[in-house]
Amino acid sequence: MKIFTSAFFLYFCLFSTSWSDVGDVYYCETNIFNETKQNKVKKFKNEKFKFLRNINSIKFGDDGGFLANSELDIILFQAAERFRARDKAGNTMLAYDNNIFFISSTFHDGIVAMTGKCSVFK
Repeated sequence: MKIFTSAFFLYFCLFSTSWSDVGDVYYCETNIFNETKQNKVKKFKNEKFKFLRNINSIKFGDDGGFLANSELDIILFQAAERFRARDKAGNTMLAYDNNIFFISSTFHDGIVAMTGKCSVFK
């Protein structure tokens, strides 16, 4: 009986982790937010934003941030906490891995890059 109880406890600890899912909201904050244009780097104030994870896309909130009201298509889904997304034109890319995100947007005259952390709320 002890073995059964121990095995059940171990199984519960290993497999009951709460992963994010479709419909979850991610609350994020940048810790690096830069723009590079004409060999000059401009640092922006860190910003907070949120996005909703749908089945095939992520939709950013209307919080007035850099990606406000944007939608990116999920192009690679590897696990509950690892995915990549991009906009229709392919200019903006997002990589997300276990609460850490990287976003880059390229333009004809420069690039915007940011990284930071997210928390998931169900």
